[in-house]
Formats: sequence, C-alpha cells, structure tokens
Amino acid sequence: MSETRQFELGAVISAATGRFVARKGMGAIQEVFEHITGRSVWTHQLPRLFDECQESLNDQFPWMRDIVFPDDLDATNWERWLDEQAAIHGTTLGVKPLNADQFTVVDPIQELTDMMGPGDVSMVAIII
Repeated sequence: MSETRQFELGAVISAATGRFVARKGMGAIQEVFEHITGRSVWTHQLPRLFDECQESLNDQFPWMRDIVFPDDLDATNWERWLDEQAAIHGTTLGVKPLNADQFTVVDPIQELTDMMGPGDVSMVAIII
C-alpha cells in the first residue's frame, strides 16, 4: 500500500506531535494512524502510535520538527494558531503509509489486556 491520502492539517500535526489541534476531533487523528499503519486502530493504541510514528511522520514533513507551539495555546486560541499554520502549509497534507518496520503491530485486545490486566477487560459485542 503506497497510496498517498489527504488529511486535514491539524490531524497530521496532532499525529506527528501528540498535541491536539485537529479540527475534526480524535477520530481524524485515528484515521491518520489507520492509513499509515494499514490497520484498524483502537483508541487505547493511540499513545503508543504517537510515540512510534512521530519520527516517520516528521520524515515526511520535516518542517514539523521545528513547530513551535505557543506557551498560551489553549481551547480559546488553537484554531487561530492552526489557521496560521494552514496559511503556510495548506489546509491538507498528503500522507504516505509507513513501512511495516516503522511501527509495532499489536493485537488491540491483547494490548488492552496488557494495559489493564486480564481480569479487567470485558468485551461487548454489538450486533446490528
């Protein structure tokens, strides 16, 4: 899978830096990780993927290594900051998938069990 896919700038910055600046929310960041890994990603896997994929995303977008987030970046002004970034870099970025050796493949249920302990994980199936 080598298809480049466009994602909202804030979702890519969030995936590459771990700072939440995605206009379309956490789901948009999750979509970036699903694209670059080629796998379904569960929410509890995001912290690990932030760590593992940061280097590769920064290789795709070297200017992200130099991003400076203002000290006062908060819920009242992050969108203005993101608008400034979009004026420089565009509103979307074409993201390429990573190679399999650039992240760790972990079964999401096993990872959750490892995080919570075997007695603390219950699965609920929803049938539609």
